[in-house]
Amino acid sequence: MTPLQFLRFWIFSTLLFLVGVIAFCLVMDPFHLFHRSQSKPIRNFHYSRFAKVLQLAKAKPAGLLLGTSRVDNGFNPQDLPDHTVCNAAVSGATIYEYSHFLKYAIQHNKENFRFTVIGLDFALFHAKGKCDIRLRQTAEFLRNPITSLELYRKALFSLPAFLCSLNQLKRKKSSKDPIHKVFRGSDGIYLSRYQANLFTTLRDPKNLNTPELNSFRSLIQMCAENNIRCDLIINPIHARLMEMIQCSGSWEYYENWKRMLVAIVEEEKIKTPEAHIALWDFSGYNSITTEQVSQFNDPMTYFSDSSHYTHETGKLILNTLFSSTPSFGVKLSKQTIEEHLISIKNDQQAYRRIHQKDYEEIANLCSLW
Repeated sequence: MTPLQFLRFWIFSTLLFLVGVIAFCLVMDPFHLFHRSQSKPIRNFHYSRFAKVLQLAKAKPAGLLLGTSRVDNGFNPQDLPDHTVCNAAVSGATIYEYSHFLKYAIQHNKENFRFTVIGLDFALFHAKGKCDIRLRQTAEFLRNPITSLELYRKALFSLPAFLCSLNQLKRKKSSKDPIHKVFRGSDGIYLSRYQANLFTTLRDPKNLNTPELNSFRSLIQMCAENNIRCDLIINPIHARLMEMIQCSGSWEYYENWKRMLVAIVEEEKIKTPEAHIALWDFSGYNSITTEQVSQFNDPMTYFSDSSHYTHETGKLILNTLFSSTPSFGVKLSKQTIEEHLISIKNDQQAYRRIHQKDYEEIANLCSLW
């Protein structure tokens, strides 16, 4: 082979390889940018933030969904067909990361951006809720606007895209465990996240200046200043998880947390009365959160485990927020919060009478800690 022939062969092989990588990533669509639905969460935890940034840059949405894996798993943007909606929720997100996503949407899509739904989890507000590595990663991804050319390069011809595409080829078999084993298998993990010593910053409901609460306040202020409708939702959790919060000694902090959220929302609404800011509580004991845990492998309607709700539950939440016929949930204010907390306590006692076996099981689990 002459040097010229070798050069031609090398150029052809290189081009063929590059085209192959691009075609491979396009077919696999690991970041759900082209033909794969955003209704399914990104399963690769390491690159999920990278993927969400690309989705946000491509969609230029009118609506933004923010939250942790609860929102990521529970909401389908297609349930709001009249709007272009981006689900920017990320598994393991912190309240600080919400601000970066919201700020990016405001700065680079201000003409289209109209509303946001922000999912709130109790565990977001404990004293160890800040994860500097994840926060730095998200801030770096969202530092500058992403051009169309850069978007396609990162989506089709980048190391993360190639590795995620390869990962999708490794088909993992779905769990054969019955649903009740999935619930019970995760209960110990969730219980460890709700130990009372993690929530000491919520001891005084009048102290509204913790770092987490200040970050929450900044989300509301950004929305109010930019005339963006902001629906804040306390995510629904299964009654079993609420029983864990109770027996772990964190119930007082859980109630204080809700009081503090209400207080901050009320303060900000006084500052900007024209702003559309609403706080909804979808937790508590109701027909959704007290769904009977399946004893077999039949999928449940509203929950996939004690902490994560399904698309069906997410659809009911969106129906409450965007229609005139609320499905479930309670809108909170300073006038309603105390009565609402008392109602939950009463409903809790009723749940324990009806689901005594579940209550005793959780109590036994808590006794091991």
